[in-house]
Amino acid sequence: MKQHVIPSDWVKKPVAIVASGSSVLSFDFSKIEHMPVVAVKDGYLAYPTADVLIVGDPKYAKRNTDFEAYLGPTILYTDPDHVCPWDDSRIEFIPKVKGDGLSSSKLALRGSFSTVCLAINYAYLRGSRDLYLIGVDGKPGPEGQRSFAREEKDAWPQRYNRQTWGYQRQARHFNRLRLRVTNLNPDSSIKVFPTGSLPS
Repeated sequence: MKQHVIPSDWVKKPVAIVASGSSVLSFDFSKIEHMPVVAVKDGYLAYPTADVLIVGDPKYAKRNTDFEAYLGPTILYTDPDHVCPWDDSRIEFIPKVKGDGLSSSKLALRGSFSTVCLAINYAYLRGSRDLYLIGVDGKPGPEGQRSFAREEKDAWPQRYNRQTWGYQRQARHFNRLRLRVTNLNPDSSIKVFPTGSLPS
């Protein structure tokens, strides 16, 4: 598996990060067609042409056996402790490393308890300082589902508290880094990021 080296081609560009909360179902994706997009896990099922898909660890393979529906060029696997369970030529490796804040290395990502944190770090290292979160709801869907794309219920609601802690651990560095992260879901239970709208 090829080592991924993060390029620097998103400087001064706003970037959308698409996660898998149920709010993606009401989002107008035509609004981000002109923007670089990073999908996180099931987020690619909402936006199949994302520039990058970050899948994190091998546990996701239990829910997602292949990436046939993903039409983009790059899939990033980040677990340094386990062999990648997928066979796809688009998969490249970039390790998740421990610690507070964001990684400053273009060969590693940092994030705690949320692949969205890895996506924020990725977009920052690629040059963007203006990020917009889609589907970061911080709660199960209306039927108790974990992902908008799957019927299975979320059996571990504590995950949202841990995700919030991970976001807080990262966000306290944003001012110093001159990084702005906006949540596009006004009803999100994640209050770490300000809510707002896309630039006009």
